[in-house]
Amino acid sequence: MNSKGKLFCGLAILSIGFFSINTGANACTTPTSLTTTSITSTSAKLNWGTLSDAVSYYARYRKTGTSTWTSVTVSTNYLNVTGLTAGTSYEWRVRNNCISTTSAYSSTIVFNTSCDAPVGLSTSGITASSATLNWGATACDSFLVRYYKTSVPNTIYYKTIKPGNSTTTTLTGLTTGTNYSWLIRTYCVSGQSGNYSSTLTFNTTGGTCSVPTGLATASITTTGATLSWTAVTGALSYNIQYKLSSGSTWTSTTTTSASKALTGLSSASAYQWQVATVCSGGTSAWTSSATFTTLPATCSFPTGLNSASVTSTGASL
Repeated sequence: MNSKGKLFCGLAILSIGFFSINTGANACTTPTSLTTTSITSTSAKLNWGTLSDAVSYYARYRKTGTSTWTSVTVSTNYLNVTGLTAGTSYEWRVRNNCISTTSAYSSTIVFNTSCDAPVGLSTSGITASSATLNWGATACDSFLVRYYKTSVPNTIYYKTIKPGNSTTTTLTGLTTGTNYSWLIRTYCVSGQSGNYSSTLTFNTTGGTCSVPTGLATASITTTGATLSWTAVTGALSYNIQYKLSSGSTWTSTTTTSASKALTGLSSASAYQWQVATVCSGGTSAWTSSATFTTLPATCSFPTGLNSASVTSTGASL
């Protein structure tokens, strides 16, 4: 009996020793080479090195500083994460799932989602020297407004706006009767910047709406011509009127550029035209009339010539 008991104990000890050796020989490797790529405002790709003993991987992520993890099991050595919050710091780690056990967790990696560009831009409260810029609420730490006179795009002014829940700011010291352009970007975690918004323009009030100068006519054909003039600072658009020099009825049209192509004109005809500037504060006077003459229609040679009934003294052509 005692001998059997001793034998049983001996086997138990042997069995325990055998298990311990196997466990050491088949340790589950901890993932390494962690990287975060393809980061956007709402998504990211979590990557790690492939392991030969892996059956699957158990990845988990959360907002930095919070206590609740989101955990996902995958068979690949990466995880595409979506539904994240823009301009936010996240941390993640991963462990290896082997056949009979799991590894320790990897080291923790931190990344920041990018900031969304502000949308819903508008301009209000425009005066001769100031304007209020507005945009939709955007998650971030601060904003940077970039603005400039539209006619001088290389001279740029900047304004930083805090806190990140701001949705408006007022520009002052602007030039009277001038067209301005502005756009805005966000700054989020650790000074990370987002993309700029689209560009919006506005015109300060007051000032003189200048009469256009430098009138010229080019590309004249039998039925058309292109009118042009020197662009006026602060112009929103231009009014154009033209007529036959022999007539009394004007035809009106508009353009936002400093040129206008006319079509449907009469050939070999004299025309006169004028242009006026449209500004935020009103419309300028008309220019004096400029003139041009369309080309005459081409006189074509007759075709299909033939003769018949030819006699010694006559023929029909």
